[in-house]
Amino acid sequence: MLNKNSFKWWLVCFILCLTQQLCEAKVKLPT
Repeated sequence: MLNKNSFKWWLVCFILCLTQQLCEAKVKLPT
């Protein structure tokens, strides 16, 4: 069973991972 606290942590980790990938993609793109 997934409680609110662990779900909140999972959501934060997911968003951080997603934003990190987006930032890396922006860096890889030629400006």
